[in-house]
Amino acid sequence: MFTLRKYSKRRRAWALSGALAAALALSSCATGSAAYNDSLKDLDEFAPLAPGGTLYITIDVPAARPILDAVDLSMMRNMNKKRVAQILDRTRSAVAAYYPENAPRRFQAAARGAYPKARANTAFFFDGAWKKQTSEIGDSYWHSARDKMSVSLSNDRAFVSDGDPFTPRPGALSPADFGDFRRGVVLAGWIENAAEPINRFLASLGLPIEIPAGRTLFAVHEAGGFYQGTIRMETPSESHARALAAIVGMARLFMPAPAPLEGRDLTPTDLAATLFANPPAQDGVYLTMRTGDLSAAGAALLFSQFSVYSTQNKP
Repeated sequence: MFTLRKYSKRRRAWALSGALAAALALSSCATGSAAYNDSLKDLDEFAPLAPGGTLYITIDVPAARPILDAVDLSMMRNMNKKRVAQILDRTRSAVAAYYPENAPRRFQAAARGAYPKARANTAFFFDGAWKKQTSEIGDSYWHSARDKMSVSLSNDRAFVSDGDPFTPRPGALSPADFGDFRRGVVLAGWIENAAEPINRFLASLGLPIEIPAGRTLFAVHEAGGFYQGTIRMETPSESHARALAAIVGMARLFMPAPAPLEGRDLTPTDLAATLFANPPAQDGVYLTMRTGDLSAAGAALLFSQFSVYSTQNKP
């Protein structure tokens, strides 16, 4: 009996010491820092993202949820769909960016919400695929070479990337007119040099139109149970904008009327008709186009296609 009791005490001692060691290890592995989060409070909403991106976007997650549930983005393809849905359930807003192929990262996202920091860090700690690494700003994060994903969580912020998820200050800065443009929308963003991706996108729809677009803003807002998109392109001059408005106006004459998009797959003709459903508006060097009504699936497809051509390398 003495031997069994002694063995039992030893097992309890080993279990207790193991639990303490795990707790200490987990506390040291918590990622993110209050100092970094505090440094973001008075900065641009895109400050958590690195400059130099080809595409930037901000999302009101609850309002855009029907679109997000249907969208297919390359940055999400390595993530379990159920896990993505759980993250979206806890997220209020997010900003994201895509970067050129030779950049240190291909995508980066920063979200605001309510996250299970302790539980997530515990899961990362006991999953051998995730290793703790140190960011260039000094904070730690979890990285999985298997999933090509880096994650850092605090109680109210999440940072995700395929590289370092943190950005030194001051980070990216949104265009001066972006605040007014994105007011009241479910998602919005911009492309710095949009000519090539827009023209490749139009070519994919079979439209022989070339637009010399510079910085281009885009937004999606809810409209009576459907969605409508707005695209505001900067052109080289007023004469360019005026000529393009005339060309687009002529092209609209040969477009079919937008068909109801709910409940069926979209075709290139559907997308083209919806994209050019309304006449363009010229304002100086700017040309603004407003789409017709889109279902959530239609808005997701249009955004996905636009994103693909905005982030692909030149052929």
